[in-house]
Amino acid sequence: MARMRFNCLITHRVRGITSVNFSSLDRRTAITDIFISHATKDMPLVEALIQLIEGGIGIRSSQIFCTSIEEQGIPPGVDFKSHIKSELAEVKVVISVVTPHYYSSAFCMCELGATWALTKDFIPLLVPPVDYRDRHHLF
Repeated sequence: MARMRFNCLITHRVRGITSVNFSSLDRRTAITDIFISHATKDMPLVEALIQLIEGGIGIRSSQIFCTSIEEQGIPPGVDFKSHIKSELAEVKVVISVVTPHYYSSAFCMCELGATWALTKDFIPLLVPPVDYRDRHHLF
């Protein structure tokens, strides 16, 4: 995969706290700690983000839920909507890769609403041309 630069801004979590303590995530279990909300058209960014999380923070692949990654997504034969709903209910942190594609995806908007409704820890990664001025769409 080509090397990519992330030019993004982490704004804040839904509950107004400005950081997430990734050291509190349990690296020993297979519990999904992180839900990656993204548009499928942004897969190169999502793959780079997952590499960063796994390599830089030490979170195992099994602790990340990402629908577009075969090993981390929805098992064959499982209802797509029910599985996403279940994963969102269980995760500790939702990271959204916010791009113009994200805003135009009905599923991304549903995941965003569920994140808000479930008061999950939330980290929006704003990817240009989206910037801080566009944050009103997120909360």
